[in-house]
Amino acid sequence: MKSLLLMMVMVSIFAASGIGKTYMEQLEYSTGMGANSAYIAVDFDYNNAFVFGYGWDDKMDGTSTQLWDAIYKVAQQGDLNVEYDDYGWGIFLQDIVCPGGIKHSYDLSLWPYWNVFSSQDGCLWENASSGVSEISIQDGYWYSLVWTYAMPNNNWLPERGPGERPIPEPMTLTLLAFGVGMLARKKA
Repeated sequence: MKSLLLMMVMVSIFAASGIGKTYMEQLEYSTGMGANSAYIAVDFDYNNAFVFGYGWDDKMDGTSTQLWDAIYKVAQQGDLNVEYDDYGWGIFLQDIVCPGGIKHSYDLSLWPYWNVFSSQDGCLWENASSGVSEISIQDGYWYSLVWTYAMPNNNWLPERGPGERPIPEPMTLTLLAFGVGMLARKKA
């Protein structure tokens, strides 16, 4: 029983150790100019993120600048490569590639994808309820594209947030519990 309790504490610490972290990386580069600025983080895995700056002026027609416009212009400016599908009703991010960016290798049966988060201060993050072509960017805000997956038993919420360590897949947790149990049995 002690070994099971120890395993649960270890998994909890491992899973929660990255919650609420701010990206501390220096800007890769900035693009655009104007009175407004925002930050875009591309988060491949824990300690493997890249931050970009984007500047713009408010549009004269009163419409908002969309996150997709900023991502597209950042990608045009440098080494960031964004693969996407435009369905007419919205943009779907297929893949993001950046030199040195290595995505966490989730089991493909989990259907990993790029999830969008926003933050007013770069510390407290909210999961976006819409896609990159529907999010209006705001001056001073942070936006994070996080490589993660979602499970139906978690109401399809992303399993990993900005700056967090990837949560072990269910089979990994099962194997970890089995290993700890076998080790405890061997010592007893």
